[in-house]
Amino acid sequence: MPMQSSIDPLIDAINLELVAGNWPAVVEQAEVLSAHALALGEVQLAELAHDIQAIALDAVRYPSGDDGRLEVVGIVG
Repeated sequence: MPMQSSIDPLIDAINLELVAGNWPAVVEQAEVLSAHALALGEVQLAELAHDIQAIALDAVRYPSGDDGRLEVVGIVG
């Protein structure tokens, strides 16, 4: 499973930044994840990373809340 070993740290890093509400970092890391996934032929993962990047870009452009954290119905936070 070489794909998982090279991609998992990127996914973990994005998850940490998502929880922290660090949207600029999510934008950057999702771009890296998408490129790595495409290079490994993981098209669905690359598309998902691209979608996450688009959502994070919206969060950067249109911030809400006091600290930008993701707090959805008690799921996070």
